[in-house]
Amino acid sequence: QDYFWAYATACFLMFAFGFWSHKKSPVWTALKVKPRQYSEKSLQVSAIAMVVLGAASYRIAGGLASAEQLSTQWTGPATLFFMFGQLLNWGFCISVLLFLRKRSWLNLAIICLASILIMLQMAGYIKRNAVFELAAIVGGSLYLVRGWRPSLAILATAILCGTLLI
Repeated sequence: QDYFWAYATACFLMFAFGFWSHKKSPVWTALKVKPRQYSEKSLQVSAIAMVVLGAASYRIAGGLASAEQLSTQWTGPATLFFMFGQLLNWGFCISVLLFLRKRSWLNLAIICLASILIMLQMAGYIKRNAVFELAAIVGGSLYLVRGWRPSLAILATAILCGTLLI
């Protein structure tokens, strides 16, 4: 807690310096960054691999040890498997973005499989933050691809419910 304000001040100063140098430097204005084009097929393959690896990691992590041991000792295989378990959410995110951009049955199947696994994860491990992650992925994808934004009342209600749940 002693270093919080020092870190916050350093972050703010670096942000201000980056903003100032970006506006002044001709190097930054000379660089023209073009959006990358990604192969839809390779993104689908990676989404499938992420969903499968994430689901397998959660399944293996569930059988490692009792809940008491996992809650007190976050070292070794438990940490590794729970970190790989996050790939399930990344695979779901990629497939939602691909489906909203160009509808296909494979993307829909990945979304259905991943959402079922995320729902089972929420029910089995009682992870309330997974609800928020699921909503953030779907809402962010709708905004990025379709430009859809919820009304202020819906957003305020979602934030209030999310705060009470988590």
